[in-house]
Amino acid sequence: MECRICGERNAIKLGSVSTYCDYNVEILQCPDCGSRFAPYKEEVYEFLHATANSTYEPHKALARAVSDAFRNGDCDSIRRLLIGVPKYRYVIENIEKMPLQCKILEVGCSSGYLTAYFNSIGFNATGMDVSSSAIADARSQFGEHYCTLDEWKVFSGPKYEVVVLVGTIGCVEDPVGLLNDLSEQLSESGVILMNAPNRNFADRMGVNHVWPFTTSPPDLITAFAPEFWSMMFSDDFDVETQASFSPARNAVVAGLLEKWNIYRIRKLVNSSKLRWRLFKAMRLVVTAFAALKYSKVMTDIPAEYGLYVKMTRKSEHGRENYV
Repeated sequence: MECRICGERNAIKLGSVSTYCDYNVEILQCPDCGSRFAPYKEEVYEFLHATANSTYEPHKALARAVSDAFRNGDCDSIRRLLIGVPKYRYVIENIEKMPLQCKILEVGCSSGYLTAYFNSIGFNATGMDVSSSAIADARSQFGEHYCTLDEWKVFSGPKYEVVVLVGTIGCVEDPVGLLNDLSEQLSESGVILMNAPNRNFADRMGVNHVWPFTTSPPDLITAFAPEFWSMMFSDDFDVETQASFSPARNAVVAGLLEKWNIYRIRKLVNSSKLRWRLFKAMRLVVTAFAALKYSKVMTDIPAEYGLYVKMTRKSEHGRENYV
């Protein structure tokens, strides 16, 4: 089978998972690029942003909390709200070291709260998302610093010093193609900062768990090997990769959710509030069970989404020397 990520034809089927009661999907892994992946479903992101009680509700709740602080000009409160999430902390701490003159593009900005923080502390930041519903929500709370992908393609202006992808790269159909396109929008020595789903987390879970990640297809559809980024982009970028670790009980939660088919409580389409409340209650029960039973008996493991990547574009001179 052909690998959706690198195009090689050696992908191996690992199995099938039912991530919703009305959605079953095949999971494959590529021995060439190391990616584990599911099929891409184009319309899902607009659907999840536009639908109440979807898996994107936490993003909307965080946006509402940030919006209250944003209206009051309270940058410190916005930072505190975001910095508690490791993937936001990684990006924020890197960008806060950069000059305020930097122009920033956030790809996959969701409801716009991270872009809003950078604008609130003086950067020139633009948020972009494929979902028109997400962009409408971001504009209503944080102003006109947001655009859809189609709008960005038409109106993109001067190049960016920083491109940010938080919780995005594992959700796109063609991650290599996207990053190559974005690299054309980077200034000389520009930087791409992102987090990525770590395939080593799935490997640590064992062969009985083909998709143990707590974010399910068709939302999250690709997990990457840590060496993937250097393998694919070292000709044009200096690549720094950092893997974080999390308590083992987090893996137990993910594994039990999959093993006990808790996900099948949900429906992808037309799910009721009752189904979502039941799913959230069951997830809470599983989390409590894992915390009580496994909190001290297992070593830390690679964090699901804690593969942090910084790619600094090489100068033309540097690329010539490399060749």
